[in-house]
Amino acid sequence: MAGAGWKSEPARTTLQRFADLARAIAGLFQAVYYAVRTEQLW
Repeated sequence: MAGAGWKSEPARTTLQRFADLARAIAGLFQAVYYAVRTEQLW
């Protein structure tokens, strides 16, 4: 019964997918920022 109302709520699914994508991008930027701060890239 987990995905019972997914067809009636496409906006929530899209928003959840966008939130996951934003979280992944934020994690990537945080990793890059940390690497730059600790001078691991150069």
